Amino acid sequence: MANPIRNLIDGNILQVDIIEDDNSIVGVIRSELNDECLIVHPLLYKPTKTRFKLFRSKFFEAMYKLKDEFGYQAIHSCTWNEKIVKLLFNGKAYSIGNHIRGVLYEYDMR
Repeated sequence: MANPIRNLIDGNILQVDIIEDDNSIVGVIRSELNDECLIVHPLLYKPTKTRFKLFRSKFFEAMYKLKDEFGYQAIHSCTWNEKIVKLLFNGKAYSIGNHIRGVLYEYDMR
């Protein structure tokens, strides 16, 4: 399967990165890109320490590619899972509000 998968919807770019190990899909990162911000929706399946390390590594690889390509300075993460946000960003992301799909967090990539 091609990775990442991009589509243009209502003037916004929707990108899906599928994270795989040798056996299965580890997780999915859905990114919404527009003129104002980058919003990511991380989803990790069957979390283990090894799978999380792979997911985190690939997550930041994908985010820094988007930063280089589009010039974003911050990641906005939207999820109901506060624990994954704390683990992904080492507690450096902070809550900035609520969204219909979860709590919105911001992480400065500078």
